[in-house]
Amino acid sequence: MAIGQAVTKNFPIGSAEIRVGPLEEANRLQQSHSMGLLSSANINFTQDSVGLSAGLPNTLIDSAITNINVKVSAQIYEYSRKNISLALNEGSSNSNSVSGSVVQAVTAENTGTTIIETNIPVGNLSVGDMLIIFPDKLPENFSSVQITNVENSVISGNEANAKVTIDNTKTSLLFNYSVDDPVFRANQIGLGQSTKTNYFTLDVIGLDRITGKPTGFKFWKVAVEGGLEYSYSNDSFAVTPMTFKVLQPSSEDLLPGKPLHHIADLVTKHPYGMQFSGEGNTVEGNPSVGYEFLYDVSGNILSDSSSFIEVLVA
Repeated sequence: MAIGQAVTKNFPIGSAEIRVGPLEEANRLQQSHSMGLLSSANINFTQDSVGLSAGLPNTLIDSAITNINVKVSAQIYEYSRKNISLALNEGSSNSNSVSGSVVQAVTAENTGTTIIETNIPVGNLSVGDMLIIFPDKLPENFSSVQITNVENSVISGNEANAKVTIDNTKTSLLFNYSVDDPVFRANQIGLGQSTKTNYFTLDVIGLDRITGKPTGFKFWKVAVEGGLEYSYSNDSFAVTPMTFKVLQPSSEDLLPGKPLHHIADLVTKHPYGMQFSGEGNTVEGNPSVGYEFLYDVSGNILSDSSSFIEVLVA
């Protein structure tokens, strides 16, 4: 084999998928946990070391690792409720779309209360929900109002749907609305109110383009770093960077009744996480077998020299 010739066919390229879920779902994440379409995804591993020098002239005689950092970063296209909540450290949540239309004309008021008859099933709305109402084909004339009461409609044939009350002294209609004007429940995400760190489990999934086998990384515990970048542009789709810090689970996380107890053996063997793949593709009989990532069973890095590793998976 010539010097410098390829040893394997393991050249990562293609799309990746990042799956994020609660700690209880570690090693159980499915496509329903996906963050959706990505521009790119990266796993960054850094470690710092301190050296021991002695003699005259000084020569390096030993080295020890002093700091380890693992991060997962991505450029994300989909501004879903789940992804926005994650970026804002508000947790990970999905919410069903609830929409319908007005079935009785209503008039803008700034005193008293207003009743809005809708064709939305009564069980889909609750006190405290926000509604957005706008004239058909005139979305700029919208009102956002908070529900103070929900009852079954009294309109014949519409009894299973919701009649809602709003307090005009708090959130009032800004415009008049007609029958069949659209109305939908606003899925709210709080801004700037997070007071604690939320923890998640995360997978980065790719595809071996030669064998068709899934490959990737599993991280047992992560936390969001950074925030949200939301932009509007008339010549390109918006994209937000997102970064997750990989954490080593605590001993408490592994106890019975705690979120990572079901993978305690895996965490003990690989405290941060692992990389998985099938047998690698070989060139002229050189093996490249699947390997596990970050730590061996004793928790030691295979090399203790200062290094920087970036694995590009999309």
